[in-house]
Amino acid sequence: MRASDFDFIEAYAEDMNNALKHGVEAVEGTWVYGFVKEYMEENEGKIPDKEDIWSYLSQNIDFLNDEWDFFNEMFGEILAKFNPTGKYYIRGEDLGWENNSGTMEIELDSPSDSQTLLNKVCPQTECSLRIYENKKQKQIEIVCSHHDSPMGESYYLRSKN
Repeated sequence: MRASDFDFIEAYAEDMNNALKHGVEAVEGTWVYGFVKEYMEENEGKIPDKEDIWSYLSQNIDFLNDEWDFFNEMFGEILAKFNPTGKYYIRGEDLGWENNSGTMEIELDSPSDSQTLLNKVCPQTECSLRIYENKKQKQIEIVCSHHDSPMGESYYLRSKN
């Protein structure tokens, strides 16, 4: 597993989140902006401006859904390499507005089931994700920022053998 995999996921998740929350102004110059610009240049034969890109994103909500599916597929591949059993011990810190902590154990139906993992770990609200690998401690850290925890909740995932 390469650290660059996590760098890409972090940038990708942040770009997608900003596109959904703030429109094209927030994503100009980001990965999503560049991807849609390149797509429009190749498939529509024109050089789009930022309004064209936002119009495309707004009219093609399936694009964002497809990209979310792509994100989950890619994160799932990383999870399967990190922990082929799909069994995790998870420690959470700075949870919610009271900054609680806690632990839980989960077993995924499939080692690559990132959507289930995120649904069990993150609160069911609009959030931004940052994902890191700590090779020294052999864990994945997910930082989930949302309205009750704008600085982010930290979830530390370790393989449970």
